[in-house]
Amino acid sequence: MAPQAREMFEEVIIADDAVRIAASAALSQLTAFSRWLAVHQRRWSPAAETGQFTARDDLGFAREALRKLDAHPKLLPVIEDVLAELEAEERE
Repeated sequence: MAPQAREMFEEVIIADDAVRIAASAALSQLTAFSRWLAVHQRRWSPAAETGQFTARDDLGFAREALRKLDAHPKLLPVIEDVLAELEAEERE
């Protein structure tokens, strides 16, 4: 997960101290939650045999992230890029 997060947000994070601090806190929370899931033998998403999230589900998550993170304008372009990719995937 960390390499994917770094790839998506690196340019934004390294450019601004305030964004880097906020991202660090968020990634620490994400790490803590991931550990909690592992300890409780839970997963981030359903197992493949029970079905994964659809492109429409992912699109909903991205739209929600866009609303929730509107106070962090430097993160919005990254989310908007993901949203555009998901919308294109849904149209296919």
